[in-house]
Amino acid sequence: MKKLFILLFFVPFFSFGQTTATPTSIASNSNQEVSISNDVLQKYAGVYELNKDFQVTISVEQDKLFALAPGDQEKSEFTPETITKFYLKGTPAKIEFVEENGQLYLLVNMQGGLKLKKVS
Repeated sequence: MKKLFILLFFVPFFSFGQTTATPTSIASNSNQEVSISNDVLQKYAGVYELNKDFQVTISVEQDKLFALAPGDQEKSEFTPETITKFYLKGTPAKIEFVEENGQLYLLVNMQGGLKLKKVS
């Protein structure tokens, strides 16, 4: 099993002083793949921070979205379900990109939800 899934699953149990969210809108189980333009995917690329000790890097390669978490040796590919919602095939891991007051956030639908702020 990929480390990203493990990190996304267990991170809420550590006392990082994390920011939590309740991304109920990404709890659907449809997992239907959709096509998203590279321009939209590039908007999501960057570094998202839970805190200074935990950052996830989102990148785009060949019109596909990838995530790399601390300690991972390889990137995990996330498949689009809607223009803002993605899932990791073979796992219950889902993410959603939301914009609030001009700031982009990454919501992770695991263990009550995590909210990571785009920092670069």
